[in-house]
Amino acid sequence: MLFASVPMAAAIFAAAIASLRPPSGRLRSAMQHLAGGVVFAAVALEMGPDLLKRHESISTAIGFCIGVGLLVCFRYFTEQDRTNTAGTKKERPNVSLSYIATTGSDLLVDGLMIGIGFVAGAKAGVLLSAALTLELISLGLALVGYLRGKGTTAFAAMSITAALTALVPLGSFIGISALSHMPDAVINGTIAAGTAALLYLVTEELLRDAHEQPEGPLTTAIFFVGFLAVVLLDMQMS
Repeated sequence: MLFASVPMAAAIFAAAIASLRPPSGRLRSAMQHLAGGVVFAAVALEMGPDLLKRHESISTAIGFCIGVGLLVCFRYFTEQDRTNTAGTKKERPNVSLSYIATTGSDLLVDGLMIGIGFVAGAKAGVLLSAALTLELISLGLALVGYLRGKGTTAFAAMSITAALTALVPLGSFIGISALSHMPDAVINGTIAAGTAALLYLVTEELLRDAHEQPEGPLTTAIFFVGFLAVVLLDMQMS
């Protein structure tokens, strides 16, 4: 719970800054590339090797497919809702509930990943907490920018962001509590589902959104800086 509170605090801090001075698209893209590299490294160094050591191929395949299937279905229905909302004429800008629901679901899943990481091992939990801290900073910047762009006040944008980020420690608590007494096959399948979720987060959320912003070679290189930083950190922790 203590480690899960760090990403929450980081997201709130980033949101407070963004509510006073919205970040540029280039800065947001750089943060998303950095977060993508860090999360990808955490998966490659901790989650993947842990699955290989367990030698549970059936539960791994089932959990991985379930994780991908749920995220793809969720993405499909939320994008349909956003399209329908965008096509509706309104007299004034309004906050999309589907956007808020999607963001809240992302935050809850992030918390679950931290809990799953600590189930897989203390080092995996610590690395995932650090990786998701950067991801939540970029998410906090994006959320406040979206809310302010829809005409909400700085206080309202901060309040909504703070309320949503509380889902991170809640998700971590659920992950730890639900898995602590489960059979090994269930734990292994859950770790596989979490691995799929984190890979989806990097490829379909962070980098996809980052590439919509203006970027240059330096911004792209930041992804590899984040990856290398986690590799070196993992060496020091071993």
